[in-house]
Amino acid sequence: FTSAQFVKAIMQKQEDEQILEDVRCFLKQHSAPQDLSVRITSLLRARLETEAALSESDVHGLELVPANLRSDLLLAIRMPHVLSHSLFRLWGEVDPTALDALCEHAVGFLSLRSQDVVFVPSRIDDPAREQAYVSTSGGLLYEQSPETSP
Repeated sequence: FTSAQFVKAIMQKQEDEQILEDVRCFLKQHSAPQDLSVRITSLLRARLETEAALSESDVHGLELVPANLRSDLLLAIRMPHVLSHSLFRLWGEVDPTALDALCEHAVGFLSLRSQDVVFVPSRIDDPAREQAYVSTSGGLLYEQSPETSP
């Protein structure tokens, strides 16, 4: 550790403790049930202790990279995941330029943590998004509640 890293770690720890304290205060002020409060603070503590994966939008330095080099980077990190599906491998053989455009403009990463929700019931005034997901590591559990499904 350098002294700058040490100071940053201390400041992050203090920020995390403040986040936990604010949530505890909120739960208490609003008389949240004790069992729910414990579940929330336990989950929050676990999330604060694990480092989240950075998304492209989190890395502001990427905006400084020239567009052609940034495009090369996006293709390099996205294409292997796209090519893991046989349909896209075939598409790449038929029209590699179109597959490049797909990777650059329509593919992104979504990093999830334990108990994150990906699929939510849509409402009439809020139509479902047309997206597809591919799990690149870890696992997913899909549960559907009878109350939210017709």
